[in-house]
Amino acid sequence: GNPPVIPIFVPPPGSQSVGASGGTFNCAPWFLMINPGNVPGGGTLDCGSLNLNAVPPAPTGVTFLRVPENVILYDSNGNKLTSFNPPLQMCYIYSDAELAAAGGDPANFVVITSPVGGTTWEQLPTTVDVAAHRVCGSTTHLTLFALSAKSPTKIPATGDGTLPLWLIVVVLLGGAGAGWLVIRRKTI
Repeated sequence: GNPPVIPIFVPPPGSQSVGASGGTFNCAPWFLMINPGNVPGGGTLDCGSLNLNAVPPAPTGVTFLRVPENVILYDSNGNKLTSFNPPLQMCYIYSDAELAAAGGDPANFVVITSPVGGTTWEQLPTTVDVAAHRVCGSTTHLTLFALSAKSPTKIPATGDGTLPLWLIVVVLLGGAGAGWLVIRRKTI
């Protein structure tokens, strides 16, 4: 008979090799930090091909700042890896425009996730490194991810609504000076 057919894993276009030592993998505009041991025998990171029609809408009170990404990590045999301990970090470098869209407050950034074919999003534990302009979500699985912003709860304050003391003094002195001129003019 015929010899058995052994399937050969062909990595998707744009994918990257991942070694057992992990590392940081740039899939612009996002990157994934994989811990040593997360992929014991090595594997392949698929930087995401996605049918945008299969993406659920953003949750109420949250706005997508980027197009969602479908992130897949395969083992050396081409099997999808679905669970990670310790967690991976799904990260984004945010722009000034994205910070403005987050109401100017980095605390409004959130990385959200949804299973492929899902109907809802879940917020990941999110950290922000303001100095590096980096937002990371901690995840134990890979699927759909999106850099998003929670809607600001109030418009950023530009003042406390009170007048500065110096302005009050100027107005009062100006008013007193004008009154003194009127009185003096009448007496001349």
